[in-house]
Amino acid sequence: MLDKLQHKNSFETQATLAKELDFEVKLYDKAMPQKDDSVRLEVTLSADQYSALIFAKGLLSHVCPNGNWGEVISELAERYTKQKLGRRSLEIVRDDAVTI
Repeated sequence: MLDKLQHKNSFETQATLAKELDFEVKLYDKAMPQKDDSVRLEVTLSADQYSALIFAKGLLSHVCPNGNWGEVISELAERYTKQKLGRRSLEIVRDDAVTI
């Protein structure tokens, strides 16, 4: 197993261990409020969903140069919302959103 882990980053190492040690697949879909009014999300993505998100992150690298997942997901949500609502302001959507 050590040979399989050689020259891998921590994500690749965890993926290899999960397969080799047959870790249980855990499905998460949680939103947890935090004291500063931020929200911590935990989600389980399929391999295809993760690949699509990684690809979108690459396309947004000029907008989100830090590669922060929160910024990437927020940018995708704002662009999709603008596309669906046309000229309606996102402030209207935010006013209608569930608050913590």
